[in-house]
Amino acid sequence: MKLISLYIENFGGLSQYQLNFEADLTVVNQPNGFGKTTLAEFIRAMFYGFPRKGKTLEKSRRQKYTPWNGGVFGGNLVFEHEGRRFRLERAFGATPKGDTFTLIDLDTNRKSGEFPEEIGIELFGLDADSFERSAYLPQTEQEGPLATASIQAKLTNLVEDSSDVGSFDKAITALRGKRSALIPYRGSGGAVAETAGSISRLQMQLDMALAQQAQLTAAQEEAAQTEAELGVTQNKLAQIRETLSAASEMAAIAAQQRQYAELQARYREILAQVTHFQVQYPIGLPGSQELTAAEETADRLAILTAQTVEAQPERQEYLRESTRFERRLPTQEELDEYRKKCGEYELLQTKIQNAQLSAAALSREESQNPAPAPKEQYTGTLVLAILTLSVGAAGIAGGAILMLLRVFLLGAIVLGIGAAAILAGAIVLLHRKKKRKQALRARKKLLDGRMAAARQEIAALWQASESCDAEITAFLAEFGIEVPPRHFLAGLTELEHHAARYAQLQEQQAHREQQSAAMETHREALREFFTRYGLPMERETRPQLRQLREDARDAQAAQLLSQSLAAQIEAFRAEHAQALAAEIQQTADPEQIKLREQQLRNAMTELTGRLLRQRQRVQELREKVSEIPLLREELERLRQKQAENRENVRILDDTMAFLQQARENLSSSYLGTIRARFGYYLSQLEGSAGERYFIDADFQVQLERNGQTRELAYFSAGQTDLVMLCMRFALVDALFKGQETFVILDDPFVNLDDAHTAQALQLLRSLAAQRQILYLTCHTSRTL
Repeated sequence: MKLISLYIENFGGLSQYQLNFEADLTVVNQPNGFGKTTLAEFIRAMFYGFPRKGKTLEKSRRQKYTPWNGGVFGGNLVFEHEGRRFRLERAFGATPKGDTFTLIDLDTNRKSGEFPEEIGIELFGLDADSFERSAYLPQTEQEGPLATASIQAKLTNLVEDSSDVGSFDKAITALRGKRSALIPYRGSGGAVAETAGSISRLQMQLDMALAQQAQLTAAQEEAAQTEAELGVTQNKLAQIRETLSAASEMAAIAAQQRQYAELQARYREILAQVTHFQVQYPIGLPGSQELTAAEETADRLAILTAQTVEAQPERQEYLRESTRFERRLPTQEELDEYRKKCGEYELLQTKIQNAQLSAAALSREESQNPAPAPKEQYTGTLVLAILTLSVGAAGIAGGAILMLLRVFLLGAIVLGIGAAAILAGAIVLLHRKKKRKQALRARKKLLDGRMAAARQEIAALWQASESCDAEITAFLAEFGIEVPPRHFLAGLTELEHHAARYAQLQEQQAHREQQSAAMETHREALREFFTRYGLPMERETRPQLRQLREDARDAQAAQLLSQSLAAQIEAFRAEHAQALAAEIQQTADPEQIKLREQQLRNAMTELTGRLLRQRQRVQELREKVSEIPLLREELERLRQKQAENRENVRILDDTMAFLQQARENLSSSYLGTIRARFGYYLSQLEGSAGERYFIDADFQVQLERNGQTRELAYFSAGQTDLVMLCMRFALVDALFKGQETFVILDDPFVNLDDAHTAQALQLLRSLAAQRQILYLTCHTSRTL
């Protein structure tokens, strides 16, 4: 069987990935995180599906390889088997119920039913666990030995009867479980020990039952004696109850006479209260409605009085404000008009300040040296003068030189021209100075005119400002407000506030006058109320009214109670006439009789409880004594069962020994081949005959070092990987001898050194000629 190609739609981190397999060796060299282990796991899942869900992510492969980006979970795999090509398609759901399996025969392009959904078992003759322990070498270390029931069945050519071979472990486990259930290999417990404990307990029960035969007779005698004491106590209790009945009847008569006397005393007490209220209120007491009306009037009077007291500060404020606005109140129009005047006043002050600043600037300009006329006005004249003087100087110098050279005529001419030029330059300079003085006089005249205009403007502004100041000051003074000019607006605001407050106080004063009238009306109503019932009106009427209401309620209650008590006395006299007329006779104290009765009742309770317990004891003893035959019979049965269990333990031990011997005999048929192939691969990788080694029936390898045999756990990770790689190759050769199959190697050389890695890669090249290999790695040093 060979792999042709695969396509992964979505599986773990791989999505829309396609791979075509070589006929011999296919190398996938990708960096960490690519998904090489995911690729190998995809091939395994296509042939075997997913195992049952584990408790952790590492154990739950379905959850671990669910697509990261969503989409269809699965893909397809094309393989060749016995010259025919098939396309295997699987889609995985969240649970096994959502999985789908499709097999297509590519020769006919039709669905094929040649292989069931467990196609890996049919193709390889191995279950999923055995496949991972042979042809699939993942990165993660396999737990437990390589040997499985499925591998052993295939190695012994008993695949068709693998249920028998595969049942060996189950049989041994079941037999050990049966044996441990009888006698555990370690510790205590088990059916044999449990039976021994039951025998011991039954023997103790039997001994106790035999000892309790004598106790039964004594318990029966004690119960008879207690029953006799109970009869005597019952007779005494009947006699004391007769005495108690007579004493209770006399006590009831005495109680009725006392109750009648108490009713009469209570009636006299209530009559005294009624008389007290009649004397205190000879005219009578007001009704509830009258009292309610009087209380409401008193409450209103109290509220008004409190409001009047609270309003005293406002009244004082009203009197003060009345002085301010004795003649009139300013109108809102006046206030608005004078606010405008304040704005005009502030504007005039600003103008005055600006005019004064302008005048000061003119004054500074006038006091300083007059500025010369603009340079551009005299620049041409100055240049002309300088040029003329320069020409004159040059002419004089040139004429002097010519005269020294005895060129007298030309020298004289040149000297004359130079002198004329100097004279002309001097005239130009004098004319320029005259023009400058004229400009300065004109500028001074202009400044004097501007200064006079500024003074006139300032005088006019001050006159308007003083007029506005006087008008605003007079208006504020009319209402007693004096503020400096800079606070005119604040003064107007204060005046407006006083005016508004005065208007409010006027309204409150009118309201207070109405309250005073209402208070006098309420006082007059209360005076009339108290006069009607002949009572003086106190200063605090509300406590007086509360007391009056309480007295009215108490008087009415006393009157009603006196009537009720009179009726009760009359009814009691009619009902208990015989008891009221009877004479009280001296009897024993009922309390002492009751105490004696209680003592006898307690004695009865104690005797009854004792008798009940004694009868229960007798019954228990009878039941236990009656169990003696059953206990002897059960004890004999358990002893026979214990003997049978011990015999079963011997049989189970012998059976397990025979099965183990049979398994070892069966495994010897293929262990020789595996040892030989293992030695061959080990020598290829070690470069020599390798070390001495030992392989047991579970394919556990041990190596000999320094004359001692040690398990692989004692060696380095690289040495262990090397040995297990050889063991896998040997196992694949033995399992698929003469069969075409593929091997998946997921970076198995990670822990090997450079030399062993090179030898392992060379071995892969030679093996690829015999068997198809998919080799996954993440490092160029381990690639082919």
